[in-house]
Amino acid sequence: AAWQYLKRLLSGTAPATVGHNPVGAWAIVGLLLATLLTASTGWLTNAEMAGEWLGELHEGLATAMLWLVGVHVAGVLIGSRLHHESLIRAMVTGRKAQVPGEGIARPWAFAGWLVLAAVLGFWIVHLGG
Repeated sequence: AAWQYLKRLLSGTAPATVGHNPVGAWAIVGLLLATLLTASTGWLTNAEMAGEWLGELHEGLATAMLWLVGVHVAGVLIGSRLHHESLIRAMVTGRKAQVPGEGIARPWAFAGWLVLAAVLGFWIVHLGG
């Protein structure tokens, strides 16, 4: 589905989606995975639990993550222009113009708060240690 969507995007015929399009969904999975791996290798490097190779891997992962962020931002700008909608506003507000009945029935605000609590908890434990 991602390849088909990308082909249609490049030809200017990609359909608008209510949530993430297939390419955007893979970008999010990649960003989450890159974040997990970059944070993990950074923590292990900082704790001196491995050799210099892990520090090099950490730097490579961080660089790859920056590239992925750039590609994702470009995709957001292209998608916004192609579909005549502000995807940036949708990312900030969590709301997007949609066809009735195609939206998310119930927002996952609890999941967002849970992720925020986990990040803050990790940050506090890390700073306290």
